[in-house]
Amino acid sequence: MHGRSHRLILIGLIVCVGFPLSGAPRHLLRDQVREHGNVLVVADATSAQQDDSLITSARRNHGTAGLVIDVDDPVSTVESIVEPSSLIVRGVVRSATPKLSSDETRVVTEYELVPSRFYKGSLPTPEWPGPQPALRFTIPYGTLDVDGLHLWTIVNIFPASEMPRPGEDFIVFLHQDANWKTYAIWGGQFAAFRVINGQVVGLTREVRERRRDKPETVAQFEQRLREALSK
Repeated sequence: MHGRSHRLILIGLIVCVGFPLSGAPRHLLRDQVREHGNVLVVADATSAQQDDSLITSARRNHGTAGLVIDVDDPVSTVESIVEPSSLIVRGVVRSATPKLSSDETRVVTEYELVPSRFYKGSLPTPEWPGPQPALRFTIPYGTLDVDGLHLWTIVNIFPASEMPRPGEDFIVFLHQDANWKTYAIWGGQFAAFRVINGQVVGLTREVRERRRDKPETVAQFEQRLREALSK
């Protein structure tokens, strides 16, 4: 990278736990930093300002700009994220597309998920007859080349090699706010589960180790989820 790095250290709530990084307004990131964990944000772009878009920063920085977000968050369980999640759904990932967040301050990856079962919440009824449309949700990470500019975001809790891929079967805990045009996972890396050969598996190795996950069938997971939803 060219130029010097600008570092901003925020100590407190991890926005992945309470607010999706892909769309949370900057004032929320500052106001909600007093309860859980630490997050270190490093803006690696010459002359980057806190509210600059990555595009603006890249144009100042020889065509490249990025963001590194280092999160130290508390462990979240299924039981702890059921209530704040507005949508809990199982489905197959149809696509994964990097894009800029609505404020252009980070790259996110937008996933299309074809739902097969809703455990909580639902999607609006389609205006026209036909199959249920895919829902979209974002995870804050990715690289994007646009207008000759190279943009990127790296988040330590979302390693690219362990993120969802098209064709995979997932159960995700999502949230949508009026200010956000898409869903985002609610609970950071603890809010997504792969379904592999009838087993429910946490998103990353770190998640499975920190939460001390045990082998669990889909039926066992769904029973635990129903119990949490009934409380």
